[in-house]
Amino acid sequence: LNFHKNDFDYEEFASKAALASSPPSPSSREAFAEAAAARADSSDDAAAWDAFYSREAPADPYRPRRYLIAEFPELLSPSRPIPPPWLLPLFQLLPPWLPPAPPLLFDIGCGYGSALMPLLRANPRLCAVAVDLSPTAVARLSENLRDRALFSPSDRRRVRARPWDITKGLPPPFSEDGARSDGKREFADLALLIFTLSAVAPTEHVAVLRRLRSALRPGSGTILFRDRARFDLTMIRASDKQRLGESTYAREDGTLAHYFTADEVERLAAEAGLEVVDEHGDAGKASYCTVRLRNRRKGTDMHRC
Repeated sequence: LNFHKNDFDYEEFASKAALASSPPSPSSREAFAEAAAARADSSDDAAAWDAFYSREAPADPYRPRRYLIAEFPELLSPSRPIPPPWLLPLFQLLPPWLPPAPPLLFDIGCGYGSALMPLLRANPRLCAVAVDLSPTAVARLSENLRDRALFSPSDRRRVRARPWDITKGLPPPFSEDGARSDGKREFADLALLIFTLSAVAPTEHVAVLRRLRSALRPGSGTILFRDRARFDLTMIRASDKQRLGESTYAREDGTLAHYFTADEVERLAAEAGLEVVDEHGDAGKASYCTVRLRNRRKGTDMHRC
């Protein structure tokens, strides 16, 4: 897979973009706060996203995100991730003939399945719990999973999908209410948080991450995170009338878009009791993915961050 993620230097690009844009004044910040408070009181994120997916049907609004397999090879693991050293003695007590349990993925903001469906086809052992604010999106995902050309009946049983608002709590089977008949909760080995946290109000970011942490398997669970960075093309193109904060915008359709910095992601992770790790599982830092797209007709470059 040809995977581009460092087409240009982010810090250099961000410095130029910051110079080209005027920093918000104190009065502007007050106006942003008032606009954000007004939106919080009157907005209905679930309805906005459901309307978005209803408008886009039957066409998929996002292309299949096959690049996730290259970015997060953990998704191709045939079994659960290797436990930390302090848990290894317990795992060594398991009978050698016992097959490894398939990994369980928690896909938050699954949409039509643009991320999930390629992963299910690439990893035949992967099981998933998928949630989205939009009932329309979840219904379309379920319809896609019933496509006999793509999935067999046994494959379809690997996915449990439902409409859910992650800002309100955890869905079954990860919540206490979702305990099995034997009283045990399930835990996710991997959580997919792809272009989802940016659609959540910044005041909810830490709470959502803490919630996901409680859904992960203790000692070995991992959140696979990718989202919009500050000065991404879509942020630069946004109108000041849509602005709710230094890097938070309300789109015309009512959905929210927040643009992160690497430092901000690291701070949120620390506040949620999480550790940022690299592709090897070692302590690391959040990094920027930069992609330059060329509009040949107009002869212009588009910078995605």
